[in-house]
This record gives sequence, structure tokens and C-alpha cells, in this order.
Amino acid sequence: MGEIEFIELAEGIIEDLRPAFDAGWTDIIDTELGGGEYLVALDDALQAAALADHRIDAELTARVEQALADLDPDSNDWDRINRWLSRIRPTTTP
Repeated sequence: MGEIEFIELAEGIIEDLRPAFDAGWTDIIDTELGGGEYLVALDDALQAAALADHRIDAELTARVEQALADLDPDSNDWDRINRWLSRIRPTTTP
């Protein structure tokens, strides 16, 4: 995936996670996005969602996994994003 595709994917994931953010997280993440730090913002968005016990659906989980596939599995970035994703519980389907 190219850089633009990764940025668009990360921005979409972050927007979908916004209901989990309080004002403090919103300020941090928006500052990171404004500075072009999309990977850091994605990591923080997942952290905020996990700490808020926010649930995500299978489609959002798949999009995060798509972002993970673009990272080196031996990197700290991959480890952090995977760790936060694993702490977010899925929504239940009826």
C-alpha cells in the first residue's frame, strides 16, 4: 500500500474511533494528525479506544489489520498497534 492509501486508511479508522475519545485524547490525536504523524495518531486512537473499553465491529478490525499488514511485523509500531487492537473487544452481532 502506498503512503497516500495508508494515510487515508488511518484517517478513516481514527474518525470511526472518535466516539471513544475524550477532549484530551482528541487534542493529542488532532495535533498528531496536523503534524503528519498518522502512525502515531493511529496508535493513540487505538489506545484511547482500548482504555475507554470501546467496542469495534469486524469491518473496523479488518481495516486495522490491513494497516498492520503494511508495517514490518518486527517493528515497535506493529507491536503497539497490535497490542492495542488485541485489547479492544468486538461488538456482538445479533
